[in-house]
Amino acid sequence: MSKQWIEIKITLPSEYLESISSYLFALGSSGLVEEDNACTVYFPEENWIPDSYVLLRSFCKALYPDVRFFQSRVQAENWNENWKKNFHPFRITKNCIIVPDWEKEYDAGDAHKIIISPKMAFGTGHHETTKLILRLLPEYLNPQASVLDAGTGSAILSIYAAQLGAERITAFDPDPDAVENALENIKLNGFQTRIAAQVATLHEIEKNEFDLILANINRNVLLTLAEPFTHFILPEGTLILSGLLEHDFDRVNETYAAAGWYLRRKEQLGEWLALVWVRNAQE
Repeated sequence: MSKQWIEIKITLPSEYLESISSYLFALGSSGLVEEDNACTVYFPEENWIPDSYVLLRSFCKALYPDVRFFQSRVQAENWNENWKKNFHPFRITKNCIIVPDWEKEYDAGDAHKIIISPKMAFGTGHHETTKLILRLLPEYLNPQASVLDAGTGSAILSIYAAQLGAERITAFDPDPDAVENALENIKLNGFQTRIAAQVATLHEIEKNEFDLILANINRNVLLTLAEPFTHFILPEGTLILSGLLEHDFDRVNETYAAAGWYLRRKEQLGEWLALVWVRNAQE
C-alpha cells in the first residue's frame, strides 16, 4: 500500500510563518512548502493523532486568531507531483544553490549546484537546520578531509562536502527510504566513488576517525550521541550539530561538555541552532 500523508494548508500572514515553522517540525512535520500568506505542511499519517491537530490549532490561533486550516490526505506520489509545482532552484548562500532534478540544467554560475530528487521527509535544504550547516561547511571543511554524515537524509550535506573537496565521506541513516533517496542524489551529483551511504545507526558504523562529523538530527537523539561521537573524531577534528531549538541549548551544552567536547561556536537562524564543537579546548 502506498504511504499516505496528512496535508494541512494553513493560511495566515507571512510574518508568522517563521514562528510556526519551528513548531511544525517539533510536532513531527516532515515537509513544509511556504507560500505568500500561507504554508502547506505534511505529516506521516502513522504519526498523526487527533491531539496533533488540537495542539497545532491552539498554537497558531494564539499567534493569529483568524488563522484557517484545510486538512486532507495525499498519496506519496501525489505529494511529489504537487511538490514540483512549488520547488524551484534556490540559493542557500552566495556560493551554493539547490536545484531539483527536473531543472538539473539550471545555470548556477560560479556557485556550487546541488541537484536533488526531492522526496517527502528527507531534506530539501529549505529548513533552517540544513541551511545552518551548509553555511558553516566551507569554514570548517578542509580539502581532502574525511567526513561522517550522521542521519544523512537526502545526503545534501555529504554532496556539498564532496563539492568542497572532502575525499572520503561516510553517510548513514536508519531509514531505508532516506538512504534510497540519498543514493539517488549522490548519483545525480556524480559522487558515487567518494560518498558511501548505508542504512545504519552510529553503533553499526565501523569505527574510524574523521576530520569532521555532521549531525543534523534532533535533540533527543543527539543527547544520546555525545559520548559515542568521541570514538569517531580525530584529536583535531570538528563536530557540527544542528536540529536543535533555542531552548535545547542548555541541556545539549551540559551533556556534550560532560562528554569532553568544547563549544567553539553557536549560530542561530530563527529559533534553530547549529553548534560547533572540538575535542581540544585550544582548537
